[in-house]
This record gives sequence, structure tokens and C-alpha cells, in this order.
Amino acid sequence: MKKLLSLVPVVVALSLGCGHSDVPDAEACEHFPEGPFEPVAATSEPADAPTVDQVHVAYQIDLSPDAPVYVAFAADEVNEFFFYASAAVPMEFLVGGASVTPEESCETGGCSEECDLIESRAVLDLEGGTVTVGLGPGEGMVMLLVEEGGAHEDHE
Repeated sequence: MKKLLSLVPVVVALSLGCGHSDVPDAEACEHFPEGPFEPVAATSEPADAPTVDQVHVAYQIDLSPDAPVYVAFAADEVNEFFFYASAAVPMEFLVGGASVTPEESCETGGCSEECDLIESRAVLDLEGGTVTVGLGPGEGMVMLLVEEGGAHEDHE
């Protein structure tokens, strides 16, 4: 029994890891208020979209009230990716200039039972390469966060 009790702190420490969850929605819920944050100047033209290539980063993007703004996400591996926005805005996805329909999509607010900070959410299976993400039109600033589905390495 004494050996079993001595393992409890180790199991708890391993389950806490770096404080991040294996559930992508829970990950987003941590990063929206805590960051890390990075401002990005999105463009009005998909072809000119700046590349955002990090998961676990809340990209701060100013929306346009008249049309979508674009960033490009560079997926370095084949995986399921979750795209989250902190505002209820339309999300559009382009691969090679062609529109791609997400496996799952919500743009109306309240898009996660796990986290009330997620107002827009989409899930895409990506083969690696670049997907251009259109956000809006909308007012103010939105945070965009990309998370991997499945297992991922620890991060800070």
C-alpha cells in the first residue's frame, strides 16, 4: 500500500504535464485568455495572406466590416486540425485557391460544450501544406487559434 501511495504524486504530475489537455477545445480555452499572443496583419487578398505556422498561439487579427481577411496556416504534418476563433465570424478555407469544406463547422457562437470562449470552430483533415483561412467580415479584433487533433508533444 505504501508503494501505491508513493506513486500517486507521480501519476498526478504526469497527468498535469505542462498544464495542457489532450482535448483540443480545452487547449483553446487555455490559450485564449493566457496566450501566448501574436498580432498578425491579415490581408484582404488570399494570395497575399501572411503565414501563421504555430499551434498553441492565439493570433490577434483585426477584422474588416466589409469583407473577409486572410491568413495562411502551414501544416507541417498530416493531421486533423481544429481552427478556433474568439468571435462568431464566418470562416472560409482555401487549399490551392479552391474552397474546402470543413468536416465540422460552427460560426454562430457557443461552439463548444468544453469552453464558452470558443465562438467559431472548424475541423479540417490536412495532408500537410498550406490552407488559407478567411475570417469575417466582422467588427473589431478576433483571436485565431489552431490546435492539432490527436496526440501532440508537450509545449510551453
